[in-house]
Amino acid sequence: MKTLKEIEDDIRRAFEIDRMLPSPHPSRASCYLGRLIVTPDTERSYEDIMEDISRSRLNITSEDLKLWDIVFDVWLPSIKKELPRVVVVKRCQGMGWKRLARYLKDNRYTDRNFDRTTLWRIFKSGLNDVLRLNIN
Repeated sequence: MKTLKEIEDDIRRAFEIDRMLPSPHPSRASCYLGRLIVTPDTERSYEDIMEDISRSRLNITSEDLKLWDIVFDVWLPSIKKELPRVVVVKRCQGMGWKRLARYLKDNRYTDRNFDRTTLWRIFKSGLNDVLRLNIN
């Protein structure tokens, strides 16, 4: 049985995996000139090379894809109310509390700006919905 922190970490990891996966939308027309100019690795810094390796799609394992599938197909739809689902999604995507409060008000999920503790309670209630799903 998973704890709330483990569930939160798994959802955060699923969003990291989602960013590495190719876009489901067709790509726009682009210029191939940028792809023709390639800087060899001998002229690049070590940090740039390591960053490219860490963001490579080749680093996605089958366990990562299973986690991504469970989170997006089972866990997130199990949060029945819209507000906790949006708070869990945006918070696990890395959005801060103040920005999240403005986002909810601007997109008309709420009629006022919530404070951090209220958003934290909503976030925890969404994670508890996922936890209840894991118990059953």
